[in-house]
Amino acid sequence: MRFIIPRRTSLTCSYHAEGILDGVGGISKRMLLYLAGIGPAVNSLLVRRDASRDITAEMNPYIGWRLTAAQSLTATLVALSIITILTSWRNGFLNRNRGVLLVGGLLFFAGPIISAALDAFSSSWQELLTAPLVLAAFCLGRPLPLKRTISDVRRIARIYAWGSLLSIIVAPDWAFEQLTSAAHLGIYRDYLGLGVGRLIGFTTHPNLLGPVAAISLALEVHPLFRLRGWVFHALAAGAVLLLTQSRTAWICLIALLYFQRVHARQRHGIPKFALFMSCVSLLAAALLMDNKTQMLLAGPMIDGEIGTLNGRTLAWNYAMAELRQNPLTGYGPTLFSIDYRMEVMRDPSLFWVGQAHNQALQTLGAYGIIGFIGLISFLSVMLVHSKRLSRETGGLLLALQVMILIRCLTESPMERLGGLSCNLMLLALNWALLLSAQEHRPPGDEASLSSAPATSGTDGSARRMSAAACRAPVSHAPA
Repeated sequence: MRFIIPRRTSLTCSYHAEGILDGVGGISKRMLLYLAGIGPAVNSLLVRRDASRDITAEMNPYIGWRLTAAQSLTATLVALSIITILTSWRNGFLNRNRGVLLVGGLLFFAGPIISAALDAFSSSWQELLTAPLVLAAFCLGRPLPLKRTISDVRRIARIYAWGSLLSIIVAPDWAFEQLTSAAHLGIYRDYLGLGVGRLIGFTTHPNLLGPVAAISLALEVHPLFRLRGWVFHALAAGAVLLLTQSRTAWICLIALLYFQRVHARQRHGIPKFALFMSCVSLLAAALLMDNKTQMLLAGPMIDGEIGTLNGRTLAWNYAMAELRQNPLTGYGPTLFSIDYRMEVMRDPSLFWVGQAHNQALQTLGAYGIIGFIGLISFLSVMLVHSKRLSRETGGLLLALQVMILIRCLTESPMERLGGLSCNLMLLALNWALLLSAQEHRPPGDEASLSSAPATSGTDGSARRMSAAACRAPVSHAPA
């Protein structure tokens, strides 16, 4: 006996099945955003952080059940990424802009994967697939509204700000950088003179908490979809930023506020951008000289710490040495790992060097020319997209991209993306905002924006109207 299903019934079932998959994809993508954002904070609670912390603790940051919990969080992140991709890739969300961002990201991640596959000392190149899966999930997943995404990113940043302040009250010895271990490794800094060191809070390093606090402060003061009570959250983020004593993060905050204020008014061009980046570079070099102004004026190369930019030039030399030996693929992802420092560097006074403290040199030394081409491609794609979408976000996206470029001068913010790390978290939040802003743009607005001439005095009213359009009215919902 044959059963014949009417065509209308089959189409209805297919429609409902696609709707269910679409809903699952949207939920999983938002869960992915929160897990990528909050996961590093949870990991910071699992990492060993005691008074006797030294290089042995860095070799084994997780012990027993802590290791299982950290691995479970990373596995959940990968699973959510795969679910989002499988439930969304057939729905046609991948447009031209998303495709360009995805291709640029895959070019960047190809360098580390190829170098890891050729590196005999690499434990597992599969770990490097975490970040590409997260990016693919964001690009292929259901678009999230810009208002919701900004609200979610604000909530995630507030967790780090308020959680870090709470940790000062609950466990001050845990919240601040251990003075004994920092002084032993020669990296002790206490610019505020409080005698407690720098605030680590819900991260694993002050230079990671600093950028998070800078982003949180910039998001709170930005008028786009701002909620009531933002002043208190801004004060909390500012306090955390100050206590981290991260000079790079302080420079990033200046850049964030500058581009939000100036570029949102369409008065910023390429010459001013180059001038700004040059000034930031000089300011970063000055701040990295450890406040020895008199030595700087008398003879900057006399003092050893000034001449090496707090030891950064030592790391640069090792990265360039590895590039000369392996110009195409570099040393591999284990550059500046514990084993590398113990076997190649061998000097206990240099065991604090966990990275090249410059993204370009880190990529060249670890992944060679192939990785460097991918790095430049990905950074260029994100910068161009954020420039085109600066009007929709009041300069917020461009400010975030400039912050990444500034961090690339003194840190390696696009390194160590193999698990739930703060670097991956900051990139994931940036990707989510970038993709949501692309969907927020009205149809056909991209062509008009790219072909429109520079605004001048006659169209000042239109410029003010566009600036007002990107500012939503203040909601009276509780913060």
